[in-house]
Amino acid sequence: MAAVREVWEETGARIHSLEYIGQYEVQAKAETVIKNIYFAEVATLERQANYFETKGPVLRKQLPVKIKQDSAYSFVMKDDVLQLSMERLNL
Repeated sequence: MAAVREVWEETGARIHSLEYIGQYEVQAKAETVIKNIYFAEVATLERQANYFETKGPVLRKQLPVKIKQDSAYSFVMKDDVLQLSMERLNL
């Protein structure tokens, strides 16, 4: 499955379980892109020589309260999808 491969390539995580949450739309310049949302439980985390599109995993006990204003986080973490997904999972 593509989601499992992406997690491995970008974090070095081996997935124990994967739960589909839903989809959302991203308005690109010329088209609308549909993105799937998953919640995964990680079995193991292994150091990678290359993390492809990321700088690798960062483990936190909790997300910053003001994550939308935090320049250390990607724009991907700053839309309402993250908060709505966390609420859906009761996290």
